[in-house]
Amino acid sequence: MDSQASDLYFPEGASGLPVIDYLRRRVCTFRYIAAVHSGTAHYFGTVVLTPDELTRPTAGGGSAATEAETVKIRRRVQKWFGLGMKIGGCLGIPSAGDFVKAFGALVSEYETEHADGKATNRMKRIFTSRSSSRNSSHIDQAGSGSLSETGQDASIDAPHMPFEFDYHQVLLSFFEILAVAYEKFLANPDAHRNQSYVDAWMKVDGKIKKIVAVVIKEMESFAHTRFQDEWAQIAAGD
Repeated sequence: MDSQASDLYFPEGASGLPVIDYLRRRVCTFRYIAAVHSGTAHYFGTVVLTPDELTRPTAGGGSAATEAETVKIRRRVQKWFGLGMKIGGCLGIPSAGDFVKAFGALVSEYETEHADGKATNRMKRIFTSRSSSRNSSHIDQAGSGSLSETGQDASIDAPHMPFEFDYHQVLLSFFEILAVAYEKFLANPDAHRNQSYVDAWMKVDGKIKKIVAVVIKEMESFAHTRFQDEWAQIAAGD
């Protein structure tokens, strides 16, 4: 493969790595986050964080702030559940172009709804759209279409459930399905050897990176608290 072809097939990512390696590292990051939250991996080789520590409210200011943090976590879990369900429905799309477009439309919808704060009033149709989602393979590869153009419901929020979601179970499942989606893209030469598909995927990856950044920032905060607690115990022992 000459240098020109290499540039086309494996353009440089933001990290300076070839995109194919960059995305493989992203898959490793997804599974590392899941491992830390499941208690099977240390946080950067230092401490093992417990599920209780990883869901402890971080906001200050008393009970009102704690309640606000709890509500924020609950909404986040609902959004992850909805997005994960929709991504799962996209994994069966055989066409590389259609899969990239569908995945991008879902993540863009997640970002828009997550930002406007009004998603819960219009995001209750996830299961009613499952039959139409099977027809999502007609997305125009060259256009800028969305899932709605294929007849698939683009909403990604979860329907009402008569029980609370378990934060850790949803997180583990959500990051695993992200890893599977990335692996599907990487396993298809028609996808990662097409410049337009790579560009589209990297744009979506920039949005996924925001989700990852929030989780890692919270992991860092929890680990810092754990460090302080352990140092305090050591100091008290002296």
